[in-house]
Amino acid sequence: MSRKKLSALQKHYRENGCTPRSHGNSGRVVPHHLSYDDNTRVKHFISNYAETYAILLPGRIPRFKRDDIKLLPSCETKGNVWRKYKQAMELSGKNKSTLSKNLSSDCLFPLGFHARVVAQTAFRKIWNVVCPFVVCCKPMLDVCWQCKKNNSLLYKSANLPDAEKQDRCKRQQEHLANVALERSFYRELVKGSKETAEQQGVMHLGLNNPCSRPVEMHYSFDFAQQMHFPSDPMQPGPIYFLRPRKLGILGVHCEGVTQQVNYLVDESVVISKGSSAVISFVHHFFRQYGLGESNAHLHCDNCSGQNKNRFRLWYLLWRCSCGLHRSIQLHFMVVGHTACSSSGTVAHK
Repeated sequence: MSRKKLSALQKHYRENGCTPRSHGNSGRVVPHHLSYDDNTRVKHFISNYAETYAILLPGRIPRFKRDDIKLLPSCETKGNVWRKYKQAMELSGKNKSTLSKNLSSDCLFPLGFHARVVAQTAFRKIWNVVCPFVVCCKPMLDVCWQCKKNNSLLYKSANLPDAEKQDRCKRQQEHLANVALERSFYRELVKGSKETAEQQGVMHLGLNNPCSRPVEMHYSFDFAQQMHFPSDPMQPGPIYFLRPRKLGILGVHCEGVTQQVNYLVDESVVISKGSSAVISFVHHFFRQYGLGESNAHLHCDNCSGQNKNRFRLWYLLWRCSCGLHRSIQLHFMVVGHTACSSSGTVAHK
């Protein structure tokens, strides 16, 4: 051991006692070999790029609790954004007319500007730390069509009169306010169900007599994307042209005890996602796993063929008429913003 290392150990022992030492760079995610200006330029580029191409999608991306998520198109990847960043850095000293043909003016650096080009690995690390709210859209992500149309109108309103600009902004703000109102109502129901379950001492789903507890409980249900089996991402030759067997998944989530029952439905049993199938699954859930509440709140999406139809309303009315529930309230999420506990849990499982 060198004298310098021995002195450092003695100094650490005198100041901190017999505790393990930690390196000064441990826990740092942003590459420390880059200067502050390099990190700042990457941050500004990603922010400007998102302002130009991304759409706002509040509360729709799992693992994010921010109000506004900027969602890039599905054709964009972090590697693609890095290549455009690199191209902008390399072309920054050339003629402006040449630059305008390659990149948007919102993503360019000043003319004659020369700086270090950050590698792709460091670019991704900086992105994850300083701009985690900018997310690349996955191919099967459910995007709100109303948000898409409103944002497209906002992008094309550069040369329009101020009155029309204000009208388009107001239309988008009203839509987002409606989404936030419905989301807050959903969260209040979830919070109330958890408090009721704690007061009643209910810890898990199980067999309970219908309408045996004079309390309110909240449930949400949703269909997940169909699974195919056998499933092999490599697609070997013998099964390349074969049609896989389909497996439907419906999840019913009880918000009070935060437990969910997933129904795995083979295509030999039912191949459609109509109202009859949904009613059968929900009826079986209440009969086998219900908590015996007298008043129920149900949250689902606006699909007219499954949930928002007369057959579903007749079924809920029949439950109340037979004394299985005293009251049932059916709530619908805003179209395109239908993420709830059942859809998120099914997607992860």
